[in-house]
Amino acid sequence: MQLIKHEKSFHLLYVLIVLVLLMKLAPRFISGVKGATFGCIERERQALLKFKEDLIDDFGILSTWGSEEEKRDCCKWRGVGCNNRTGHVTHLDLHRENGGKYLTGKISNSLLELQHLSYLNLSGSEFELSSFEGSPFPYFIGSLKNLKYLDLSFIGVVGTLSNQFWNLSRLQYLDLSGNYYVNFTSLEFLSNLFSLEYLDLSGNNVSQAIDWMQIVNKLPFLKILRLSGCDLSKSSPPSLSSTNSSKSLAVIDLSQNYLASSTFNWLSNFNSSLVDLDLTSNWIISSENLDWLSHLSSLEHLYLSNNNLSQTIDWLQMPNRLPRLHELLLSSCSLSIIGSPSLSLVNSSKSLALVDFSLNDLSSSIFYWLANFGNSLVDLDLSHNHLQGSIPDAFTNMTSLRILDLSSNQLQGDLSSFGQMCSLNKMYISENNLSGELSQLFGCVESSLEILHLHGNQLQGSLPDITRFTSMRELDLSRNQLNGSLPKRFSQRSELVFLYLDDNQLTGSLTDVTMVSSLIELRIRNNRLDGNVSESIGSLSQLEELHVGGNSLRGVMSEAHFSNLSKLTVLDSTDNSL
Repeated sequence: MQLIKHEKSFHLLYVLIVLVLLMKLAPRFISGVKGATFGCIERERQALLKFKEDLIDDFGILSTWGSEEEKRDCCKWRGVGCNNRTGHVTHLDLHRENGGKYLTGKISNSLLELQHLSYLNLSGSEFELSSFEGSPFPYFIGSLKNLKYLDLSFIGVVGTLSNQFWNLSRLQYLDLSGNYYVNFTSLEFLSNLFSLEYLDLSGNNVSQAIDWMQIVNKLPFLKILRLSGCDLSKSSPPSLSSTNSSKSLAVIDLSQNYLASSTFNWLSNFNSSLVDLDLTSNWIISSENLDWLSHLSSLEHLYLSNNNLSQTIDWLQMPNRLPRLHELLLSSCSLSIIGSPSLSLVNSSKSLALVDFSLNDLSSSIFYWLANFGNSLVDLDLSHNHLQGSIPDAFTNMTSLRILDLSSNQLQGDLSSFGQMCSLNKMYISENNLSGELSQLFGCVESSLEILHLHGNQLQGSLPDITRFTSMRELDLSRNQLNGSLPKRFSQRSELVFLYLDDNQLTGSLTDVTMVSSLIELRIRNNRLDGNVSESIGSLSQLEELHVGGNSLRGVMSEAHFSNLSKLTVLDSTDNSL
């Protein structure tokens, strides 16, 4: 018995010694993360703390980072991710949040200690101050050989980038866009990034990299290429054959560049893979260089807005050439129609859903061409053209149309033809010469219409029963010739959020309108409203803007009227008898 007791004591002592040795040898500690065995590595934790020292954290983003005992596990720190099995830091995501929270200072090379890092995101925002403005470019990141995802977009650093990222052969995602003060003398460093699938250098100075096409050809797995606003106009490389071209490129954005014609020859190489092509704002595209488009048989999204297509007489044949085309944007291209477009397109795309021909010189004959896509068209913008006369029935029979914008034309007639467009959600026909009454719009569109803008027309008569539009959220009837009193059934509206009735001849009081408790913005300036302002206006608890100036309202507007309007920021009650 005594021998057995000694053996048990010996085994217990042995276990204790092993545990002590393990704790001394392993610079890691137990983590509370579900599924994890270890916390972060001590030297990597110290590297992150050193990284924090060089940052300015005005918003407390790194408040969970610290040396205190309760903060020792860096795998629990905000923006930090670890491998559950090894404890190594693999993710660091400190990108600028929407709404303003961001870090400033400089990017410390202490991150070099994180050799197992595969994901790094320090990106800033396109619309706000740069996060690390004026700091030197963090070239040392090129030594983090395990990186697969790297986003340093809009961080405001300065320097020259050439071959510093040569070693990142595992990188799959690279976004360096919006670093206006970094000079890309060459893109040769990309040629060794054999795993790259996503590349965004938009908004950078790439004018010296005249071999950018050849470099892209060396990236066999590249799927998305974004080089918008890169000053590629100075780059005029020789024409390239399809030899060694990436066969996986599906999305190419070369907008805002003033491209050379050799670029279009290069694009035609991607005839079986290219799905999305953006050449917006290049200005030199004209009739002699659109033929290459016919090779892109897989193209679904084509953006050519802000280009000079005035001499391109066959632009209406694009759907014939591109049978899979889903979106076609040709806004502000000086387009016109010579003669009458054909009523039938034999091999036209049956999937064309979005068309934007706004800001051109088109006439009403475009309606007959669009009638070919009646069963597929979902979103159509013909605003700011020269459309005249009434709209043909062939056009209003489009059964799939959900968004229609015909604003700023010279269209005439009444609204009756639109009542049977049963799928319409949003309709903008402002700034035309439409007449008649709003009630002529009644039809199956009543249940689908959510946004209706008809300001700047010649609509007459009184306001009909608005409650029939059961989904209406935004209604703009300003600057028409409407008269009569506001309908009593306004109070039954619960979805209406924006109501604009300015510059009409409406009479009555505000009482019924003030019962629409969902209103955020109410504009009813320059009408003939009279009577006292009821305290019921206080029921508009969501109201942010109230414009009732230019009427004949009387009485006193006291604190009682506004005590519940905590969200009100704009009040216009001028030119009344208050």
